[in-house]
Amino acid sequence: MGNNNVFKCFGIDGWIGSDLLLDYIVQIDPKEKIVRLTKDIHSIPLDKSKEEEMILIGNQGSPYIWIHFDENDKPFKDFVMVDTGMYGIYDLSLDTYERLLKNNKIYLLAKSEGASTISAFGLGESSEQLLFHYPRIRVNDFTFKNYVNKVTLANNSRIGSKLLTYGTMTFDFINEKFYFENQEKEIDLNQKKPFFQPTYHNEKLIVGIVWDERLRDKIQFGDQILAVNGKDLTKIDFCDLVLGPSIFETTNSPVVKFKSSKDSIFSINLEQFNDEH
Repeated sequence: MGNNNVFKCFGIDGWIGSDLLLDYIVQIDPKEKIVRLTKDIHSIPLDKSKEEEMILIGNQGSPYIWIHFDENDKPFKDFVMVDTGMYGIYDLSLDTYERLLKNNKIYLLAKSEGASTISAFGLGESSEQLLFHYPRIRVNDFTFKNYVNKVTLANNSRIGSKLLTYGTMTFDFINEKFYFENQEKEIDLNQKKPFFQPTYHNEKLIVGIVWDERLRDKIQFGDQILAVNGKDLTKIDFCDLVLGPSIFETTNSPVVKFKSSKDSIFSINLEQFNDEH
């Protein structure tokens, strides 16, 4: 998997494609930490009122569903792949964002250059990046508000495994039905525009995308992140860094130490930017 071996931290030996599951019903239950496989839908706990149409596409039978944007009185929906190998909640494709913008369902927060997406082949190449605010997104009857995320370079929009934080997914590949049984009807993520987006390269935490214009003359794509609030990240095992909670989500005003591509070391106190951010 190259130098960007994030996947080794998960103990992954390979992937199971959805084409191997087409004769089964698959339920991912995060609360019980169980994946259930069955051919008898009556053998698993399931709320039939949560049933949604699921369309299988391609030779692998990739599962697709509709998600909804209910910001105003003009309903809008997006056809998305359910990709449990993708970490986030919702990744918007380049093919879809212009339609959402035109219909006032999302709002552009920032444009930048950089990369943050990691695949089995390593970190993607630097390119133009777009950051959006999503006021409301509904999956089945569950709504999450104030979501912030960038556009994906993939051909299709996707929903990912972080949605499992809020409920159980069931894929009925036999009858082409999808179920999402949520613990809450609505949640406000209350996300704000980030200063920058970190990523990993050569088992180091680096700057992937700089979203805040005021920081672009200070940090650039590829700068290494050495420490946050005095915590030396270079002394933390790489997999502990990957698998642990994001250090940027546990503090509102971090002091971050960087190392530039020219080996200069400097710190930035992000608190000074909070009043305008």
